[in-house]
Amino acid sequence: MANLVTCLDIAESVAKLVPVFGDVLEGACGILRKTINAAEASNLPKSRDECKALAEHTACITLAIINEIGSTSNEPAISNANIFDLCATIGDVERRITKLSTYGRFKYFIARGKINAEVKDLRVRVDNARIAFQVRVADS
Repeated sequence: MANLVTCLDIAESVAKLVPVFGDVLEGACGILRKTINAAEASNLPKSRDECKALAEHTACITLAIINEIGSTSNEPAISNANIFDLCATIGDVERRITKLSTYGRFKYFIARGKINAEVKDLRVRVDNARIAFQVRVADS
């Protein structure tokens, strides 16, 4: 995870250079950093593992998208809707992981079915963002 935080720091610097969407992508990197910190602070090992896996998956795909946007010479082809959908998904991931990181054993046990469904849904939304940008990344 430390390498991922370093990559986010670099991506945040790169995002500043992207003329149209730089501020939005820079903010996304900051939210992802908070997400990773929340995942690492989880009270339960199982919850922490799920949170870290989702945070890593989200960060890897977001970094690939930032790289793609930063390297494209055809910025008008990038949809505002896709950028804002990505940012909304990142925000949802961060809120969910932050909430999960506070669960104790009993609450986690009671809500595990709902948690699993939400984590799967968020993972699909992150994958859909990747598809929207037509970015190929190695599955984390």
